[in-house]
Amino acid sequence: MSDINYNIHTDGLRLSPLSIIYQSIRQLPGLILTFYFAISRGSGENWIYIILALIYGLFIFPITLLNFYYFKYLFTKDELIIHSGILSKKQRNIPLKRIQNVNITQNFIQRLFNISKIQMETAGDANAEGVLDSIKTSKANEIKNLIKSYQSNVPSNVLNNLSVDSSTLNIDNNEILIDSDNTQEKQEYVNEEDNEKELISMSVKELIIYGILRFRPVLFVLVAWIYSIGQQFMPEDIQQYLEDAIYNIEEYSNSMNWFLISLYFIALFLVAFILSWILDIILTINQWWSFKLKLGENKLYTSHGFLNKRHGTIPLKKLQMIVLFSNVIRQKFGYWGLMLETAGLSSVENRRPETAVPFAKFDKVIELAKGIINFDFPITYEQVSRKTIRRAFIRYFIVVLIITAIAYSFGLDYYWFSLLIPIVYFGAVLRWQHRGWQIQDDKIIIKQGFYSRRIKIIPINKIQTINVKRSFFQRRLQLATLHVDTAASSGINDASITDIDENDALKLMDIISKRFHKLN
Repeated sequence: MSDINYNIHTDGLRLSPLSIIYQSIRQLPGLILTFYFAISRGSGENWIYIILALIYGLFIFPITLLNFYYFKYLFTKDELIIHSGILSKKQRNIPLKRIQNVNITQNFIQRLFNISKIQMETAGDANAEGVLDSIKTSKANEIKNLIKSYQSNVPSNVLNNLSVDSSTLNIDNNEILIDSDNTQEKQEYVNEEDNEKELISMSVKELIIYGILRFRPVLFVLVAWIYSIGQQFMPEDIQQYLEDAIYNIEEYSNSMNWFLISLYFIALFLVAFILSWILDIILTINQWWSFKLKLGENKLYTSHGFLNKRHGTIPLKKLQMIVLFSNVIRQKFGYWGLMLETAGLSSVENRRPETAVPFAKFDKVIELAKGIINFDFPITYEQVSRKTIRRAFIRYFIVVLIITAIAYSFGLDYYWFSLLIPIVYFGAVLRWQHRGWQIQDDKIIIKQGFYSRRIKIIPINKIQTINVKRSFFQRRLQLATLHVDTAASSGINDASITDIDENDALKLMDIISKRFHKLN
């Protein structure tokens, strides 16, 4: 902690006053739903809805005001101090030199108000420790540049020329004040990003191609979500009709033309698939609009977004693993992406590694990856055991049996589902073919995936733990899974070699362990 005298209550700053309006807008959906239930179902038997609606409506705005009033932040010469809480008070002191990532995001409503959310992450937690939501966009950019200036120690004269009061960085009226007599230093400070080198960007044509080749079932998920929500508002007579149709399915099935119904559902599926495809293209363009990857001093900077803007930071000094990713279709056209996993956490929103390049030609992605970590891209891999085909086929076959049983219970022509058996066997073979590994002098490279492909490059000196696990079914086939964990690995993002021969797993663990001790 800095030895500077400060008082967060008197010197601290509040968020933008527009954050009150913004937070109130965010609460509107819940408020509307609560009042809907109070009005539509409010009666002597459901009086609880009316009480909940009144409590929600009467307290939501005062709580928003109190959160704004009691939230203050202050930059000292070495720390960011954040004070928050209404009844339960919390103060966080975050050393500026410990901040690893600085991410600035803007959704559509925030862009209308010209405010942003800035997240400051260290390596010590799985969440962003410093979050200012919402402050002026210009202020967020200045804070980001301030932290960069402090950590790089290059423009140190800028910090010395900030207007200082009581040995603190005096930030007044939501603006970082810089001496008006030091115009040159101010210009150097504000335009620091001009010194960053652009590595890659995406054109509109590439965005459209990316959306076309993603093939995500966006609309199907959206329809399922809308249906689940819609059930809450569906009139009772329609609900009763659907329930009667389900309970009397056998009676209905005898009078139905199943051939025409099958054609109808196929056509409906195709329409939904095309609409899902178009929707995914639109969402992709919105998410990655004006994407740029820039290289600064020991850090990469990303920026993208149309309605929702995002500026991200990837500290290369904390890099643990790089991940090349694609899918079956994108790989056929020669397109891959690049994700970077850093210590602490990568992405607060989705708990995945930070995307450095979402979509580019394979040669370009490999060139960028080798510029970050020097490695030889494998031409061949060591394959996992062929017994994995048997395991995968049994799993898929059980799913087919369940689907067949459901079809049989509804009186459908269940024997058609037997055509899925050779398909699932082919899928099991593909799953085996796209799993493998290669160990190099100071790195291990792991290939994973079936439809979605992953190639993970892990420096051996970054490995935290190595362990071999054997499930009940693996033990019967003398198989095992080798897990390689880094400081950033967690859950589905870890690097693992599944269904490797048990003896090979133990030998590989011994090789990695010896090389780790040699490198460290």
